[in-house]
Amino acid sequence: MELNLENFPTVEITHQHQGSLIDFIEQLDQLLQKQQAFVLVRHLQSKFNEPSPSQDQWKQAIQWIKVHTQALSIVKGWIEITEMEIEESYLLRDQKVWKIPFYKTDSFDEAMQMSHRLLNTIV
Repeated sequence: MELNLENFPTVEITHQHQGSLIDFIEQLDQLLQKQQAFVLVRHLQSKFNEPSPSQDQWKQAIQWIKVHTQALSIVKGWIEITEMEIEESYLLRDQKVWKIPFYKTDSFDEAMQMSHRLLNTIV
């Protein structure tokens, strides 16, 4: 996974280079240091282009999330783009893990609109 900052503060998660979960965490950490609100957007189907993270990688990621929960509050949402039906429990599980609100849209255009709404509601 990697972060595409081309449309910042809407940040697209891509799966083109098969980076590890730890690489993603390192990029996210650097982005959080900017201390500027943003929204993450991912085409859910692209997630399946990468191998699943190892149990050790997940442990490291969970530890990082615990340490950075406060910093993650500037992430206004994580939007999954998919036309597939996904159970709300999937989004709730990820929301609980990442401490970020998760949303689902059917298209990239809808995700961009939602991203703008989320970012415009910053107080």
